[in-house]
Amino acid sequence: MSEQSPWVTYLLLALNVIMFVICVALSGGGGFSTRLLYDLGAVTNDTLANHEYWRLLAAAFLHGGFLHIFMNMVCLVQWGPPVEARMGPLLYLAIYLISAIGGTITSILLHSELFISVGASGALSGLIGALLALSLMGQIGMSAQFFVSIIALNGVIMATNPHIDWMSHLGGFLAGLVATALLGLAVRRSEV
Repeated sequence: MSEQSPWVTYLLLALNVIMFVICVALSGGGGFSTRLLYDLGAVTNDTLANHEYWRLLAAAFLHGGFLHIFMNMVCLVQWGPPVEARMGPLLYLAIYLISAIGGTITSILLHSELFISVGASGALSGLIGALLALSLMGQIGMSAQFFVSIIALNGVIMATNPHIDWMSHLGGFLAGLVATALLGLAVRRSEV
């Protein structure tokens, strides 16, 4: 396991905070309008149909308010460093971005009603998937209780807040799980 500082996690944290500060500045310090979020990269039902692929990642660096970014960044600094330490900075970044895109695409494909979505939750759910994959492969020691409690907590939060895009969470989780398993196997084979 790498003993380096989790610099990619810090970089992702900084990018999210910078985008949040830009949103605050552009909104005049008030609440963020749907139009502002859309202009900066939020995804909607027609993102893929309009070939606006840049939104698949841009939306993952936007947040709808202070509580949204605060909770997501707390999760990032908790879950990111163990994945980064185990997989290394470049593979970790790949897992994060694949999870973000996977969550966003899943959200777009599964929403039947008109929607607009922002947030790092798909990428962060991907980190939970990555931790589960690493745990199942014996690469890190994580208790089953950790995964059960995180999944249960997410279930409660999603059930009590209709604005949370559970489809993005699910897509990001599965993308992170699969990407980590495949990249982990590739790294193991190259080390043999």
